[in-house]
Amino acid sequence: MDLQTVPDHLDNECENRYRVRELDVAEVPLLCNLQVVRSGRKRKPVKHRSAGFPGGAKAKKRKVGEKPCTKEAPDMVGTLSTILDIAKDAIAEVSTESPHSVRRLSTGPAHPHSGGTIMSSQYWTTCAPNRERLNSDKPIFVDAEFINGLPDVVNVAEALCCDETIRYGRVLLEHLLGGSGAVRRSFAYCSSGTCPITKEELTKHVINQVLQAVLEHIQRLFGTGRTEDVRDTILSILQPKMTASYAELPTVLAVGRVPSHTFLRPHLKHNSYPDPKKTQLAHGFDFHVNTRKLQEIVRRYTEGEQKHLKNRNGNFGMDVVAELVGDLDV
Repeated sequence: MDLQTVPDHLDNECENRYRVRELDVAEVPLLCNLQVVRSGRKRKPVKHRSAGFPGGAKAKKRKVGEKPCTKEAPDMVGTLSTILDIAKDAIAEVSTESPHSVRRLSTGPAHPHSGGTIMSSQYWTTCAPNRERLNSDKPIFVDAEFINGLPDVVNVAEALCCDETIRYGRVLLEHLLGGSGAVRRSFAYCSSGTCPITKEELTKHVINQVLQAVLEHIQRLFGTGRTEDVRDTILSILQPKMTASYAELPTVLAVGRVPSHTFLRPHLKHNSYPDPKKTQLAHGFDFHVNTRKLQEIVRRYTEGEQKHLKNRNGNFGMDVVAELVGDLDV
């Protein structure tokens, strides 16, 4: 699989195979922006439907003395909170700029934890004097300065060499994937019910690809013969983070009915991929909305009557959310 293969566009007919896409090959600190496209296999329809929605099931009657079930279905609470925070910063930024300069929302300065995809990738795909190539098959480079700060494996005792090699590989892998928190957050999002890819796809097309580059780097640098044990141990250490559930992520619960993910999934999936006519809402998040629609929303809150509202940040954020999930009808 070639990380440099960049499809011209994403159409519905190409979803019959996996793709790893490089979203940006420009000289920015976060070059490996991978996007995994789901396979075309069909899943069984989700049975959960909230009562009160069109086509929803009727609420079950409780028996006498039976306590109501408090278990919540997968929801968008965490996602909505994130977008509202993004929107608050975004409208503060565009208030001092031309309302037509919406592109700044997606091309601001990169920061150490940004990425543009589900994984906040921290490695490069272009060569430079201060970068080191990890493997020969794929263009995966890492800053030489970070390599120099990794655990010393060459000068340790032979009895500790294996443990230090594993530690070296784990630290390097987590750095390339955006950090320990990014790994846990990404896999938890895959179980939210709204993510367009699965944990298995994320493991196969992202984790395994990067880990293979790390193992080749270790083998070439330290002369290690077999790397299977190192690989298995690193994966076992990452296992708790790779099995994290969406419910375990810290979030602020909203009051009121939460819409079922059954209605949101198709719209979120459609707006999870970059497009020339779309604008990415913020670095590190797979949310892309129509640029023209976003310009209309910005003008509404910077030129129209809405700009005098006290709660315009919240209204602006909710309008962006509505556009992201398929308009207010959804």
